[in-house]
Amino acid sequence: MFECIGSVCAFLAIFSTFSFAHLDNFVIRVISDIGPCACKLECYSSTKCASVNYDLNNFECELSSYNGSLFNESNATEFYQSFSMDNIKQEFSDPCNGILCGPNMKCITSTNGILCIITECGEPLAVTNTIPSSLSSLRAVGTVLMYQCDSVGTPVGNLTSVCQSNGVWSHITGYCKVCGTLPSVPNGAVGPGFDFQNAVRNITCQLGFMLSTPDNTITCQGDGNWSAINTTCIIHECPASFHHDMIKELCIRVFDVPATWDDADTVCQNYSQRLININTPSQITILTQYLRSLTNVDERDDIHVGGRLVDGQYRWMVTNKTIAPAVWDVNNPSESMKVCTHFHDTEHLRDKECTALGKYACGVFY
Repeated sequence: MFECIGSVCAFLAIFSTFSFAHLDNFVIRVISDIGPCACKLECYSSTKCASVNYDLNNFECELSSYNGSLFNESNATEFYQSFSMDNIKQEFSDPCNGILCGPNMKCITSTNGILCIITECGEPLAVTNTIPSSLSSLRAVGTVLMYQCDSVGTPVGNLTSVCQSNGVWSHITGYCKVCGTLPSVPNGAVGPGFDFQNAVRNITCQLGFMLSTPDNTITCQGDGNWSAINTTCIIHECPASFHHDMIKELCIRVFDVPATWDDADTVCQNYSQRLININTPSQITILTQYLRSLTNVDERDDIHVGGRLVDGQYRWMVTNKTIAPAVWDVNNPSESMKVCTHFHDTEHLRDKECTALGKYACGVFY
């Protein structure tokens, strides 16, 4: 997009370029509320326009395909000024003079008329822990910026960005590594990830172990050190009367004497457990397979599990984590949003009244 500015078009000053005429039957486009200068420039940039009619009274521009003589036309009408393309080209020594293009664009002339093209990019991309390149002030299309890491960072991968023809800097695939050796975690490990400033990594535990606190992350700090580890991997204590599958990280016991949700959870707490949590589709599969292996549970049974509505959100009481949408049955939780939850062999997780009687599963997926 461009617009005409200033007084580069002395429309009424060059009487030799127009006659009072209206060229009927050749109009290809009409533009309202436009000045005479912009009218002629619009014709110049069009591939089909050969002349223009300009309405002095209504400030209306008609682009015309007529390329004959503009004088002594039999259909001449007052209040119109007509200009041929030859007249327009002669009037503008530099057709781009006075053309205002958009941001990072420049006016050029071509066989297709006047064009505004992108010639540069905006501000370069910001990359953490880098110092400006000597070329960081350049913006032209095709410019290649090479980023350098500061005194703390070490370059990893490609740290270059190119100003592309669309005016956007190309994506930078590399980064500046800030933090070095990862801290050791007895009976666990720091998970994969990046090493740039503010990067976060998760701590995981080996089979049979669980985190002592929910705070299972460390952060790469600006001084090149990882933040302190605020958790440990401890042996998961599963009661002797419970089923313990260390590979599937499951500790569970199913009680077949029906109880309300609250009474069932109280029984679980007597074993230092809570009603069980299930927060992934794979855990649904594991729980379903385990329940089907029991002789005291029928596939029609509803099993109390540890989800409960707290402050408008369903959470697992044993972990205090929000229940994932993927484990709910279709159209659940219901519109009535019953406070407690149960698990069914084929229906997965549903909300249910806490006073309903049912079998229940104590334990945890850890």
